[in-house]
Amino acid sequence: MTNEREKQKISMKISFLKSDKMVFLVVFLASFGLLVASNSISMVGGDEGRFVFDAMQIEKGLWPVADHTTRGPLLLVLIHLSSKLFGLSLLAFRLPVMVLTALTASFLFLLGKELFSRRVGVVAAIIFALNPYTLWNNLIIKTETPTLLFIVIALLAPLLLPDP
Repeated sequence: MTNEREKQKISMKISFLKSDKMVFLVVFLASFGLLVASNSISMVGGDEGRFVFDAMQIEKGLWPVADHTTRGPLLLVLIHLSSKLFGLSLLAFRLPVMVLTALTASFLFLLGKELFSRRVGVVAAIIFALNPYTLWNNLIIKTETPTLLFIVIALLAPLLLPDP
């Protein structure tokens, strides 16, 4: 009898994880789609040219060493890889920022779910994704986008990792 209950609990946990993974994916895709759709109405930001220039230097074998306090290497590498995969276009240059923003919305769902409830997680992700500041600010290449993602992951990590 006890063994049967344990199997039932494990089965419930597995199905619960699958549904959370599905919500995570739906939040990511919806947020990403919204960002791509609103990309066409966005202007070119002030630092974007410098980000793209620095990312293109990687192609030449040059590594930009100055100013990593405002233009982090991770974002430069992601912009470089995106432009190699999708060509030289504003959408290709902004694609890493859009993906990171969509991931932030998805991890925000997980954070809200772990701290409060699944409903709170979904609402938090929706508010973040539909917030005009998010839509405008995260279409422009900035280091704030990966920083926000890593902050959300850092807040979530202690909740998901097992106790030592």
